[in-house]
Amino acid sequence: PIDGPAYLPIDRAFTLKGFGTVVTGTLLSGRLAAGDEVDLVPGGPRGVCIRGLQSHGKEVAEVAAGQRSAVNLPGVAVEALARGMVLGRRGELTESAMLDVELEAVPGADRPLRARQKLSCHLGTAAVPCTALLLEAAELPPGRRAFAQLRLARPLAALPGQRFILRGYAPASRAGGRTVAGGAVLAITPRKRRPGRPGAAAGLATLRDGDPGEKVAWLIEDAGSRGLDAADLFRRTALPPRAIERTVGLLSSQGRAVLFDRDRRAHVGAGVFAALRARAGELIRAHHQANPLAPGIPKEELRRRLGEDLDPKLLQRLLAAEAEAGRAVVDGDSVRAPEHGSAIQSAEGEGRARLAGLLAAAGLSPPTTAELSAALGLPLDRTLGLLKLLAAEGRILRVKDDLYFDAAAIRSLRERLVSRLRADGAITTQSFKELTGATRKFTIPLGEYFDQEKVTLRLGDRRVLRGSDGADGGRR
Repeated sequence: PIDGPAYLPIDRAFTLKGFGTVVTGTLLSGRLAAGDEVDLVPGGPRGVCIRGLQSHGKEVAEVAAGQRSAVNLPGVAVEALARGMVLGRRGELTESAMLDVELEAVPGADRPLRARQKLSCHLGTAAVPCTALLLEAAELPPGRRAFAQLRLARPLAALPGQRFILRGYAPASRAGGRTVAGGAVLAITPRKRRPGRPGAAAGLATLRDGDPGEKVAWLIEDAGSRGLDAADLFRRTALPPRAIERTVGLLSSQGRAVLFDRDRRAHVGAGVFAALRARAGELIRAHHQANPLAPGIPKEELRRRLGEDLDPKLLQRLLAAEAEAGRAVVDGDSVRAPEHGSAIQSAEGEGRARLAGLLAAAGLSPPTTAELSAALGLPLDRTLGLLKLLAAEGRILRVKDDLYFDAAAIRSLRERLVSRLRADGAITTQSFKELTGATRKFTIPLGEYFDQEKVTLRLGDRRVLRGSDGADGGRR
């Protein structure tokens, strides 16, 4: 097709004085014009600008499918080019180390084509060693057809629908041995198929016989959660861009494809999207069960667990669908089930009670915040949140960054400390330690706390009561 991807297999590359490097070949698909940026695939230079074009010895502004063409590529070393490469417009061709194909064994051959037979694939001007994996049988009799996957020794560039031949593998000969089969490419860069297993050739009949809508629908679904955008579909179908746009639009309106990136016009199959939504629901519920006090599962964690390479825009589209259906609530950077809000309140009440009980039982030797977190089996940030709630309620007091004390224990200590100071006038660090019955780990921050609260004033190794009545404006 003239409006398909540009595809020019290179049969010659040479240097012409005054012009630089020139490549020649017959344009099999699409158009090329002077000034176009092109890639040479596989393994060649990319983003090269065409200086000039000739067809049958005449300068032309453009060449189209079916025309013999000579392309002037300035700045490209001829040593970087080889027969078998393909010239195409920037980004329109891709390398493929596997091809899904339909094969036809040569009629009248003296033996069948065997599964996993080593052959030479001739496509365009490329000749590449390959292994032919028959997907549904152990061998292919002469004159019969079968689906297969070609595993190539090195990548090449191909178009869907392109014809090729297979010859016996002869390493010493570029031409190879006798022709044993021919066929047509059904899919480029396919997933790896497992010959002999049920469904090994699933979908290939659709790619061979289906209309454009059926082919596009199958390719999108087969791409899984990665999805396909407009550029992918152009490479994988060789259909004109307008035909792809119409086809995908129809599939979307029928609910068979789901748009998740408007800029790239990227879609996933409806079946893939439904499976992702179901899996997301399972992950959200599992996170709630394992972390009952967490507000929800972080979006990034959910994306990673759905698939490391899941597009963030696909996750956004998925969550929007779940929220619209009433199955999820997106709250900032986290996602929760709708019923989890009341569950959090109940769990927080239980968590606060357990936390207050632990601190009350510990008295003046409380666990650190990290130890409390481990004892409750909660993340540290959730434990700190509960501690702040208890402090706001006046049930506990924060004495140091990682030390919270039961408020009743602090009040009792304060009364005993003031009584002691009124009786003795001062208290030493050792006497204060004996008064608390705790270790230096706790007595030092407690002493500093009463200093900050303006209950005591430190004078060297002693502390005295502030003011004549022990209050001096301090808070009680």
